[in-house]
Amino acid sequence: MTDLVLAPFEEEHLANFDPKDPYPPGALREAIQSSLGTHRFIFLTIMNRTTHETLALCSLFLLAEGTAEVILIPSKKFKDYKLGVFKILHSAMDGWVQKEFQLHRLQMSISTAWGGGIKWARLLGFKFEGIMRGYGTDKQDHALFAKVV
Repeated sequence: MTDLVLAPFEEEHLANFDPKDPYPPGALREAIQSSLGTHRFIFLTIMNRTTHETLALCSLFLLAEGTAEVILIPSKKFKDYKLGVFKILHSAMDGWVQKEFQLHRLQMSISTAWGGGIKWARLLGFKFEGIMRGYGTDKQDHALFAKVV
């Protein structure tokens, strides 16, 4: 059994993080550092407490009072821990995150090309709200999911 934990983000977590998708050198670190000083982002880390590997970075981007966009950046090793990560996220999204940060609405946008992400959103209790055409820098269609408490 792996020893997974959801922890507040610390700079050192990036040292053991190998993102699934390629980012230009330093881009991820720079984006996180520039966001840390604001009150609009909350960063959390899903990590293996035994190996200290960062399996995913989870960000809550505060859109309005009580509302946040959930962003998950998986590592290359994420696939080896899917069930454990799912259990941590499910528990966190169903209580702790909403209470700790006084959120009544969580939402996520997922590329319609990423079927696995859409399945995860549904399993985490998010409900489909619609399609956003040509959304984001990739100009792909994204499905919008939300969880309202």
